[in-house]
Amino acid sequence: MGTKSVLLCVALALAGCAVSEEDRFQDQAQRDIRASLKDPKSAKFRNLSVNPGLSGVRVVCGEVNSRNSFGGYTGFRPFVYWPGELAISQGDGDRFVNEAILGICTGDETLLKRQPAIAQLLAKAKK
Repeated sequence: MGTKSVLLCVALALAGCAVSEEDRFQDQAQRDIRASLKDPKSAKFRNLSVNPGLSGVRVVCGEVNSRNSFGGYTGFRPFVYWPGELAISQGDGDRFVNEAILGICTGDETLLKRQPAIAQLLAKAKK
């Protein structure tokens, strides 16, 4: 093979390895979420997506399952993440957080009126 052919093959191979900005954002979210858990190594993620969120703040939404202090898995719980903020549902009784996660992940603008504290967090994140 000529030098040009080898360079072309290397360039094509490297192009296939490129990591998107969305993938890097999801990886950052997973690292930060793991750091907040009792057993970071046990964390399992599913249904990850990067969403426009509210007020122009991109967020990562998904579900996380990890071991608790007793060593048992807690079950998959929804979360929303953006740099500097993380909300993980603690179950059905956590109405405020559950509503915030759903509203932010679906882009429900009425959430900002119902929960002004969320609007303040998002405004701070845009700066």
